[in-house]
Amino acid sequence: MFEFTINDIAVLLHKHRGELQRFLAGRIACPETVEDILQIMFLRLSAYQTETRVDNPRAFLFKIAANLATDHLRSQQRRNETLITDEQIDEFLDYTPSPETALISQQQLAVLKQAIQELPPKCRDVFILCKFHHYTYLQAAQHLGIAESTATKHMIKALEHCKRRVFDDSF
Repeated sequence: MFEFTINDIAVLLHKHRGELQRFLAGRIACPETVEDILQIMFLRLSAYQTETRVDNPRAFLFKIAANLATDHLRSQQRRNETLITDEQIDEFLDYTPSPETALISQQQLAVLKQAIQELPPKCRDVFILCKFHHYTYLQAAQHLGIAESTATKHMIKALEHCKRRVFDDSF
């Protein structure tokens, strides 16, 4: 049985490395993939065992390189064919909420509105200014004539109350 030793393989690949790189680069545009194929060649050759003697090791190397490049290109083509674009995904997806989801959202919104109405007036004013009019706590405080720390406390109280009502008081 004929086997390549690790040393034989290293010498052979070193001797023909430049030619193999140019050969593979002519088929595959990615330099990293060319290097990957050269490493795969080393592994394949190290596991190569046959009853027949390899008379022309250089031709044998180029045949392995050509086969690996072809395998890579076929694999890449299959990957490209199976990639789905965002537009294709949008064709199949329906972003409309289900009737159940819409109903639950409407119910949660009604509970949130009720929870906001239940807040003390200053607390409710801070919440509405910050959440719906995008005021900072400082801006809300200045608008309402209160301290920023008071506005912050009102906001914490409002958020805790709304969270408790919407999520804890599940229907």
